[in-house]
Amino acid sequence: MKSIPISEIIERLHQETGLSPEMIQDQIKAKVHTLDGLVSEEGAAYIIASELGVQLLKPQSKTRKIGELENGDLGIDAAGKVTRIYSVRTFPRKDGSVGEVASIVISDQTGTARVVFWDKKTQSIKDGKITEGDIIRIKDANVRQNNFGGKEIHLNARSFIAVNPKGLDIKASGRITNKKIISQIIPGENVSVVGTIVKAYPPRFYYACKTCNKKVALTPDGAFCKEHNKTEVEQNMLVSIVLDDGTETIRCVAFRNTAENVCGFTAKEGYEILTKDGENILSARLDEFLLGRQVECIGGAKENKNVAQTEIMLNSVDLNPNPKNIASKLLVEKNG
Repeated sequence: MKSIPISEIIERLHQETGLSPEMIQDQIKAKVHTLDGLVSEEGAAYIIASELGVQLLKPQSKTRKIGELENGDLGIDAAGKVTRIYSVRTFPRKDGSVGEVASIVISDQTGTARVVFWDKKTQSIKDGKITEGDIIRIKDANVRQNNFGGKEIHLNARSFIAVNPKGLDIKASGRITNKKIISQIIPGENVSVVGTIVKAYPPRFYYACKTCNKKVALTPDGAFCKEHNKTEVEQNMLVSIVLDDGTETIRCVAFRNTAENVCGFTAKEGYEILTKDGENILSARLDEFLLGRQVECIGGAKENKNVAQTEIMLNSVDLNPNPKNIASKLLVEKNG
């Protein structure tokens, strides 16, 4: 029979029942005492787990690569290197209670996936037990596809995460972001910058190929893509903002779903406002939503040769950044 270290048993029981590690240890000691020392602490831990309805031993599963995961997979065992951590958010449930959700991005040599933490599972994010660059192994989680076709690993009550387990070395396909102040950004880097939005340009709308998301040419005969010839299209949006962190300002450009996140409305909603109310009303709504807001921008820095300045092509924007990330930015400024 596979033996699980007692420390891991206690952590599993803590994660799945919400009992504190101290309470679990007390129950284990009490069980050893009740059975007159006929069982070890490890044996007592198994008994306590059974009494609490927690199944510790399951059929051994192979750790799968991220690229092998498919939508609908259940009870998967996967591993990856943490390349991004998002802050914990709250949301209202239909019954009036408040739920919590957080997520991280992990990567290996075969791909990238978002890992979603719900309610009690978010505690490890709150406590800072998982940091960028850590290697994590996830046991007994489910795979879903998000609205943009990406892969998500959702933790459930039975899921367990081991941080930096011995003997597991993973090289990430995704780049780990470098926390920077704007004055230190160099083109070619993947950066994370915290700053205040001081300007927002009106969104621009365009039609893109549904297959490759590249801009298409619209003709009386239909939409044509350079790569896929005549194609089906979807309306997309791009938006530019100017970020100021006290050291300099930088222009940040967002496309598609990232642009929708920045603006707080979808491309379809934005275009309807534009056609119905005009660009001034659209700009006013965007300014009200964004100006003066402190955000964390993540993306690739590149040189715009047309204007001879560095810009960030955004991968994501956190409109409510974790205070820890803001503190990290202040430390970078102080040490810079």
